Amino acid sequence: MRVFAAIAGALLLAGCQTAGQSDATVSDWKIEQKQDEISGKVRTNISATTVKVDLTSHSGIHAAVLGLSCTKGAPSIMVYYDWPVGTTNNAAISYRFDDAPGVDVKNFRMMNLQAVVIDNKAEVSKFLSQLPTARTLYFRVSSPVAGQSNALFGVRGGSMALDALNQECSTGPA
Repeated sequence: MRVFAAIAGALLLAGCQTAGQSDATVSDWKIEQKQDEISGKVRTNISATTVKVDLTSHSGIHAAVLGLSCTKGAPSIMVYYDWPVGTTNNAAISYRFDDAPGVDVKNFRMMNLQAVVIDNKAEVSKFLSQLPTARTLYFRVSSPVAGQSNALFGVRGGSMALDALNQECSTGPA
């Protein structure tokens, strides 16, 4: 958990906008490349951090990280929380870009009670189709045990994140 908190803190600072930047040059995404220790291939990490978190069952300062990645050549979406949010059997996942209608995610997995993974091809395609022009993403996990965990992400520059994801997926597995 300490490692996650350190990463989340660093990522919070990475997406800061400086005064005078126009929307065309602003990106809320952190896109970094590093060499894979096993394959030697260059891998890309694509992430955005929360602007605001609203919880019904926890108090204090919390963060969440939105990640785009490739698994076996296919894109996937992950949202990591620094607190337990539910299980695959008891959670409901919803999101909304900007003022678009909300979407209920039917096919997802929860990992370690704290990470939502969306890797169903249709669900990923629907999500990624809205990303290039979006400015904000509202993401909610509801569960009877953990309550509602609402995360607001800035996602400006989504076309750059999508380009990086498409490049990552075209290079094949690490």
